[in-house]
Amino acid sequence: NKIKKERNDKKAFAEALILAQEEERKRIARDLHDGVGQSLLLIKKQLQKETEVTAENQQMISDTLEEVRSISRDLHPFQLYQCGLTATIEDTISKIEQSTDLFISKEIEDVNGALNGKAGIHLFRTIQEALSNIVKHAEATAAKITVTKGNNEVFVGIQDNGKGFDVALAGATSRSLGIRTMHERVSVMGGQLNIQ
Repeated sequence: NKIKKERNDKKAFAEALILAQEEERKRIARDLHDGVGQSLLLIKKQLQKETEVTAENQQMISDTLEEVRSISRDLHPFQLYQCGLTATIEDTISKIEQSTDLFISKEIEDVNGALNGKAGIHLFRTIQEALSNIVKHAEATAAKITVTKGNNEVFVGIQDNGKGFDVALAGATSRSLGIRTMHERVSVMGGQLNIQ
């Protein structure tokens, strides 16, 4: 009973920690959008009125404004609530393909409504982390993502042709929280994460 209680306490702590992280991401995204984003927009509007402002300055402000919007979207995927999980996954894949040399083939079923809000965020963040790891570490040229829906479950398969890594060693020695957080997110949903 003591071991079971400790395990449940750890799971509850991990869930609370992940939830707190999502809330903080949401707050930072809102602050970026409402604070820095609005300030940059006002500066851009004021500079457009000035006759001596160079096109280069205007472009720099436009680029900075778009970067703030992009960071805000990445921190808290508003698209998840507006367009659903399926479209958000597809949009993330498109952005990766546009900004990298990675070719991603995809077979994505409509999984909107298959998971509740928190589980949808956990699944999206897990997929996002896996794809990010491929881009950062795998030295892959191609990847494949499959998302299918079964009876009360969603299956996600992500593969790449990269160099691979020792899963046990990475879990034991990595200072990165990526793989550990992926495991915790999937565990909170009552799922399983298998890395080969």
